Amino acid sequence: MARLAITRWLDDKKRNGASNGICGTVFHVSSISGQLPNLTTPLYVASKHGINGFVHSLGPLQKACGIRVVGVAPGLDPRKETILPPEELARAMMALVVESEKYKAGTILEVCDTEGRWREVSAFNDPGPQGPARPFSLCFDSAIDYLHTITTALYEFMKQENGKE
Repeated sequence: MARLAITRWLDDKKRNGASNGICGTVFHVSSISGQLPNLTTPLYVASKHGINGFVHSLGPLQKACGIRVVGVAPGLDPRKETILPPEELARAMMALVVESEKYKAGTILEVCDTEGRWREVSAFNDPGPQGPARPFSLCFDSAIDYLHTITTALYEFMKQENGKE
């Protein structure tokens, strides 16, 4: 999907003339599980570690062609032992867009609580999750439902922000 979006944005940019601004942003949802080894879920951990590497590797696309690639890495809410509310991830995703000077392309934000305490995950020598959240593993259906809920929350947040202008 990222490749399709990037190709489309580059085609649009070529068709409409060069622009120095950002022509698109690709978001990825990883997990704090991508920062830790886990004997019981090695494939899940490997996939999340792969997303982290992908986001970090594509960070230079912003300078090269105006496309931002960023991600969030949620964990379980430690107080409720449940997945963090989708609205919290939507807030982190919006911060990655709105605060582009603070959060450079290639940034992955560790999102571990509902109090906005986020941490940038380093590409090298990262100490692992630092917040109160715990890693989690979801079955496929639950993950799809969760991503849909995050997307809906992000859309609603963007509608509210656009209404303020």
